[in-house]
Amino acid sequence: MLEKRNLAESVDEAFRPPPLERRAGALGAFRAFSRRMADLQYGTIWRFLREELAPRTGDLLDVGCGSQIYRELIHTGLSYTGLDSTKSLEHFGYKSAETLYFEGPIWTIEGKRFQTIICTEVLEHVERPPEILNSIFEALSEDGLLLMTVPFSARWHFVPHDYWRFTPSGLKILLKDAGFERICVYARGNPITVAAYKLMSVILLLAGHRIGAAILLTLSPLAVPLLGLIIAVANLSLPFDFGEDCLGYSITARKPPGGQ
Repeated sequence: MLEKRNLAESVDEAFRPPPLERRAGALGAFRAFSRRMADLQYGTIWRFLREELAPRTGDLLDVGCGSQIYRELIHTGLSYTGLDSTKSLEHFGYKSAETLYFEGPIWTIEGKRFQTIICTEVLEHVERPPEILNSIFEALSEDGLLLMTVPFSARWHFVPHDYWRFTPSGLKILLKDAGFERICVYARGNPITVAAYKLMSVILLLAGHRIGAAILLTLSPLAVPLLGLIIAVANLSLPFDFGEDCLGYSITARKPPGGQ
């Protein structure tokens, strides 16, 4: 009988995708577009933020900003501030000279309130989610907007610093407890998108192993077109909203007028 891994102990990830980076120029734009098509989590978040940020003005805070991969969506009507934990380099490999860093799970930015806060794929990496949501609520101005995303059908990543998967019901409870109102939770993708995402994950996992890579290389005349077809199906499926499985959730929530 094969020995099972004790996942409560330290484990190594079989595959970790290369970090997302902002790159200038036409080549950088093409690389970013290609990544959005193939990396469904990143691509769906990018589209969500592009739509929601278009009409926004004022000061914006990017909580858990990493390498600030969504900064290209910040237009001239928005003033950008990036914020992250001092542990982001140790845990996730991100560090930027343009980022404000804070210690511990609770943070404040004295004397400033933000009209918009974005927090993308961060909550699952926070040991105590209510603490960071309380800090976000405090940092928002009255009637300020929170734009947040969390994964759902996503693999365990940045092991061991990936702690949670949230449902719409759980997200509503957490946000209401923090003081938010007008909470909306939207699915990113559907069961077809998830199936394509999982197939791509298997292919990438195989590519990371010597035997699997050899098999894929042998089958490359079939594997490459198949991967392209899977990516196409995944992206074409995105507009359709059905089923209870999805890549993750996009959330909008407001701080009420008079909220402290």
